[in-house]
Amino acid sequence: MLLYRSLVLGIVGALVLLQVASPSAPRHPRPMVPMAPTAPTLVDVSRRALDVGPVDPSPVIGLRPGERIARVDEQPVVDGAAAFGARLRSARAGDFLDLDVRRGAAARRVLVLVH
Repeated sequence: MLLYRSLVLGIVGALVLLQVASPSAPRHPRPMVPMAPTAPTLVDVSRRALDVGPVDPSPVIGLRPGERIARVDEQPVVDGAAAFGARLRSARAGDFLDLDVRRGAAARRVLVLVH
């Protein structure tokens, strides 16, 4: 019994000492990750509507005057409208396209879901 009590008191003492000696703040705080200023724009496109004829991307994804498509699926493009149109025509139901739309230094993300 005396051995058990000594062992328990020793463990409790060690835990109290560790609690007192530990700093209140974490030793290695995680770096803050900057959040995107705005949520991505989500666009839902019907596969049947794409089969009708040529697709102008401006009204489909809501391009504003002065905006251009800089990337399609994380790939830089020179002619964003043509690249988006070609990728959209080849998309199947359930695919999505990730677009980076730029206007000067400002950028926004557009996710296009084909159904």
